[in-house]
Amino acid sequence: LIQAQQGNPMAFFQNSDQFYEMTRALFAQLQAQEPNAMDTIAASHLIARLRCTDPEAEITLNGRQRPVQTTFGPSAVRATLDIELPADILHRIMLGEESLKTALARGQIQVRGPVWRVRVLADLFRKAQTIYPQILAGQGVRVSADPL
Repeated sequence: LIQAQQGNPMAFFQNSDQFYEMTRALFAQLQAQEPNAMDTIAASHLIARLRCTDPEAEITLNGRQRPVQTTFGPSAVRATLDIELPADILHRIMLGEESLKTALARGQIQVRGPVWRVRVLADLFRKAQTIYPQILAGQGVRVSADPL
């Protein structure tokens, strides 16, 4: 097992390359196992950009494209909803350890655009929570909080 907490001892992701590797694998598995996972984004015609910090990374979900286009890295597409959050918070949401609603209430997530549209992502996150632990385990990452 690799320990994903080098550098900043509080940060889960070592760098943006590791973040992108895991999120690309997550979205590929989502598409394979849950082909309807992006339906609410497509139905809403939402373009959501997740801007992560620690490490710096971006994911853009373009619901105006069929199928929904996912871009990993900077995108020139203008987002309807710009969401900024630490990568660790996204990681905790994907593990089901943190709720999107709670993170918003605590100010851990900043939103530019119509905040009420964040709920469109809730369905996607719920579906991702069933797959994300498998992705981490497949990468040899220990996800348990139990001490070694």
